[in-house]
Amino acid sequence: MDRILCIEDSQEYQKVIKSALNGINADFATNLAEARILLNSPDNVYDMLLLDVSLPDGDGIKFLSEFNLSNKKMRDIPVFIVSSDSNELSIITAFGLGVDDYICKPFSPLELKARVNAKMRKMKEKQSESKNFSVGDVEVDNNKMSLQIKNSACALKGITPIEFKIFTLLSQNPGHILSRAQIIDRVWPMNTFITERTIDAHVSRLRKKISSSQLEIETVFGVGYKLIV
Repeated sequence: MDRILCIEDSQEYQKVIKSALNGINADFATNLAEARILLNSPDNVYDMLLLDVSLPDGDGIKFLSEFNLSNKKMRDIPVFIVSSDSNELSIITAFGLGVDDYICKPFSPLELKARVNAKMRKMKEKQSESKNFSVGDVEVDNNKMSLQIKNSACALKGITPIEFKIFTLLSQNPGHILSRAQIIDRVWPMNTFITERTIDAHVSRLRKKISSSQLEIETVFGVGYKLIV
């Protein structure tokens, strides 16, 4: 399960963030001293850091600059600044230190959740793209862009790069419906004109090519597709 550390001294905003991140495992620190203890603990592995700028015992941006140098775990996780400090220099400094997003208070809980979810999704997609994995009885080889049924010596034949990308996208969200618009947005480059009928044609061919596996691409009429394992 995704795990987030939120460094926020305001009880009011802690409640707002907890509500926004419903379903995500979140730890809270009210100051930088508590945050250091949590981040330095070998038992704690975080997928994201939400950080206020003005904290009781120091400046969040300065803390980020210092901690990035001393804690290897911090270098690999995304950081969102959530602060009432809307000063342009603070925002520029934060992005210069490599923060992924800067959200000014007051903010919409729905917007915060959407931004966090989008970042988490991109991280998972990047991780999947960099390593091989399996879904059901199908092994996915990202290096070769090939699909192979487990315990079979041969890869499934004729899988095109587009079909491979569609399959990978569906396999990252098994059982969840993906609309045709979502597939277009995440498989094709930006500003590429693709019709929904084109999606249907690709999926139809892909469905036939994986028919010997235990997987099934189900059509949800009027919506899109989902992978059934």
